[in-house]
Amino acid sequence: MILSVRNVVKIYELGSIKVPALRGVSLEVEKGSFVSIMGPSGSGKSTLMNIIGCLDKPTEGRVEIEGIETTKMDRSELAYVRNKKIGFVFQSFNLLPRASALANVMLPFLYSDQPKNHHRDKALKLLRSVGLENRIMHKPNELSGGQKQRVAIARALVNDPAIILADEPTGNIDSRSGLEIMALLQQLNDKGMTILMVTHDHSIAQHSRRIIHLSDGRIIREEIVKERKCALKELEKQSTLEREEMS
Repeated sequence: MILSVRNVVKIYELGSIKVPALRGVSLEVEKGSFVSIMGPSGSGKSTLMNIIGCLDKPTEGRVEIEGIETTKMDRSELAYVRNKKIGFVFQSFNLLPRASALANVMLPFLYSDQPKNHHRDKALKLLRSVGLENRIMHKPNELSGGQKQRVAIARALVNDPAIILADEPTGNIDSRSGLEIMALLQQLNDKGMTILMVTHDHSIAQHSRRIIHLSDGRIIREEIVKERKCALKELEKQSTLEREEMS
């Protein structure tokens, strides 16, 4: 079991008002899974991802990543686990605007104990693996939305995380680029990477293997994807249609 969430409650206090964001959420994720989390605005998706990602702590409950309980850790301990165990992919990319793609990918090495002489080589290898070998010195304003997200995915992989947390990874890019990102995430998953993805789009969630539906801070149902969509096949079909339209 790579991730265990047990009876997690999160209550935000706004003055004298208590606002429950999560109301006893429990789930388990096996190594090598690809899980989507869906729900309307205010359902608790982001709160749950922040707690799993060691960006926040629950009011009650227990979270374990690879058997390590994170709920009782202090800030420095959470930062260490966050850097070692989790790779983040955000909807807004979160890239440094004045830094090259290469420098952005190398950023997590600032907090890494990996040998410094390997940093550049590993970052280059990761950029090649996401198809950006010709964009390594380009800054974010010189990249498309899909290319920015590829940089973000390469950066997420730098420290060999146990889990990738992807928060609406296709939300700020066009549909074709979105399929390309899903194809990349599927390829990583097929190689054994565990992925948790928040999305509001059920057609995007169908590229995962399991869908968890949240509402009002509770899991209301789970869905096993019996016939997972293949993003590569969808891209090929799209390309074929485009060629036919041009001929």
